[in-house]
Formats: sequence, C-alpha cells, structure tokens
Amino acid sequence: MESNKEGKRAPFTFIWAIVNCTDLSIFNRLQSPVFAVDLMENTKWHLIIWKDNDLIVCCLHREKEDDGPSSIQLEFELSLLASDGSPLIGKKKEKKFAKGGYFIFSWFAKLDDVFLGRKAQFLPKDTLTVRCQMWRTGTEISNADLYFARTLMGMERWFFMWDVKEFSELQLGDFRTYILRPNFKGASPLTLVLSLEEGDEGNDICIAAERGFGIKSYYGISGEISLVDDQERVVHFKSVKTFSNSCNEIVFEFKQFCSRDKLMSKKDTILPNDVLSLRCEFEIDVGPVSSQVESYTHLSPSDIETNMAEMDQACFQNSDKPSTSCCPLKTALKSLYEDETLSDIILQAAGRTIQIIDLLKGLLNSPVWGYIISRIPTALSVLPPGGVVSGGSKQQCVYSMWQFPYEAP
Repeated sequence: MESNKEGKRAPFTFIWAIVNCTDLSIFNRLQSPVFAVDLMENTKWHLIIWKDNDLIVCCLHREKEDDGPSSIQLEFELSLLASDGSPLIGKKKEKKFAKGGYFIFSWFAKLDDVFLGRKAQFLPKDTLTVRCQMWRTGTEISNADLYFARTLMGMERWFFMWDVKEFSELQLGDFRTYILRPNFKGASPLTLVLSLEEGDEGNDICIAAERGFGIKSYYGISGEISLVDDQERVVHFKSVKTFSNSCNEIVFEFKQFCSRDKLMSKKDTILPNDVLSLRCEFEIDVGPVSSQVESYTHLSPSDIETNMAEMDQACFQNSDKPSTSCCPLKTALKSLYEDETLSDIILQAAGRTIQIIDLLKGLLNSPVWGYIISRIPTALSVLPPGGVVSGGSKQQCVYSMWQFPYEAP
C-alpha cells in the first residue's frame, strides 16, 4: 500500500469494508465508524459515502469534538480497493481541517462503473472496500497506524408467489395483503396491498407496499412484480428501485398495475381457478446492522520495513472473513454437518454426495423447496428417509442448493 507522496508510506491507513453493499446501500449517506489518529495529535475522523444521481460521492469528515488542535493541515487520499488490496480509484487532496471540517470528492466514482460495469473488481463477495490514507503536512512521522473497520448492511432477498384467490369477487374498495417480515432486528415489516380502483377505462389493479413500525429509519428496495399465466409465463410486470425513509408510509406504488377487465377477458389462462398469480422478487436493504472498528495495528520504525507489507495484506484480508455476529446459524449448521453421526439422508448430485442432517430433512416437504423443484423437474427424485436422492440434467444446481446451508459465508 504505497502512497504517491514522495514514495513514502502513509503513517496512517484506515480500511473500511462495507459488506452486502449494493447501490441501494448508498441511497442514504452511509457513515463509517469513527477512527482516532493518535499520530496526528489525537484527531478523530469518519468517512461518508453516498449516491448523487449517477455518481458516488465520498467525504472525509473531522469530528467536532476531539483532543486535537483547532486546525490541522493534512494530505489525504481516498481509494476504492480491489480484492488484492490494490487501489482501483484514488483521489488526493491537501487541506486544513478545523474541528467539524470536511472535504467532499463529489466526482469520486461512476455509479454504473462500480455496481455494473466493473462490479467483479469493485465488489468481490458484495463488499465495497474504501481506504483512507493520511500524511501530516510538513511533518515526518516514523511510526505507522493501521485500522480495519467493517459495516454490515442488512440485505435480504425475497422470492415468492403471491396467489390472490377468488379474484373475481374483488370489488372497489376491497384489498388483499401479503406481509413481509425482514429478519434483521428493528427492521419494519413491509405489507403488499392489492386493491381495485376505478380507472379511465374500467377498473384497475393497484399494488402498493406500505411500511410498518420499526427502529430502522429507511428502506432501500428494488425488485419486480410479475403477472404469470397458467403455464407460469410472464404476461405483464412492473419494476421498482427506490429509497424510503421513516416519513414515507408508502414505500412504492403501482397505481395502474393492470386492467381488471383485460384479466377477466383472458381468465381461462390468466386466472385459473379464479386465482391471480403474482411472482414477486425483491432486494431489501434496511441499512447498517453493525458497524465497528475490528482491528488496530501500531508499528514502530523498526517494525515498518520488515512487517508493514504483511500487516497491510493481513488487515485487508479481514474483509473476506465473516464477522461472527453476521450469521451464527451458518456456523452452527456447519458444525452439525461435520458431525457425520447426525446424517440420515444422502444426496447424490453432479457425481458428488452430501449428507443431510435430520434437522433439515423437513425441507424436502417444504412449499419453498417444492416450488423450486417444480421448476427443475429433471433435477432429482426423492427416496424414503435413509435412501439416496439421485439427479438428472441439473444435478449441479441441486448440489449447490443443498450445500449452501452448511457453508459459512
């Protein structure tokens, strides 16, 4: 992690990994944990990153309250890092910071470049990594400090079928609901509301998403609602990508999703058994669920030349390691998987086998598993408990789905 300042290493480096990061995560301003720079007169700082139209904006902000001087002159560099720790984008600036002062790189990166065009480089394992390096102007500092912080975004992905039964009985003023309950503590439930409203050419189907009460102040949501026929073909859909804060009771709304009269005219294929089938896919970001400095390293002059490169790499690689608080369920399932005495079902797929513990065999009869398998009918057949499940043309897909619960993230 060499700097460009006369070829000298930065005396201070702060690495911030944002896990489960999507463009939804930065609809609102996302702030890093506060970090203290003892080598620069005990000043305290934080980073802020957000979206502004098609750009990513990044800011270095000094805390209003710290033990440092009233102002301090610094040169600093903010970068986005690749998976090997090398900078993909970097912006430098020299500035005098008063307490509470800040500097904004308003053209830090292009949004589509980071989240679409070069996503594999910028977002390995859905993690965006920001680095801040600092030099004290006019002062040589022989020691070096290295911080690593992680912010975990509360990201959930939903895929489900919403079957609206007795659709023909729906009248003006009636409504049907479907409630989504995010698993993250403090996240507001989301209620999908389907209603019938009078339109210019008859009655229209309207769909809205309403937020309930929760501690989390905002929602970032993207997704799609599709109308499917009796052959599960999409005949109509609408997409959404939006941001909603606690002031918005309605997260999104499709006022004219489709015409009721048109649906009734094709009820044999679109409304089999008087059921309206909606396929719903959503990605919901409820904001940070944890954010903290996880490691700190101080190196003296004698350590720097021999150890600094290794410490840089070790610190950066922490972003690949899951925080133990992220998913304790997967850790527990992995330990159960490793205890072969608990396995009572063996699956065979893609030329490999995987043992299934008694705790999870109920999945074979679950509606979700049944829905998935109905769409890949050649993937496997199910034998009685203790038997073998063997696959067909899509064995690799099945193997991956069953292996997933046991693997730590």
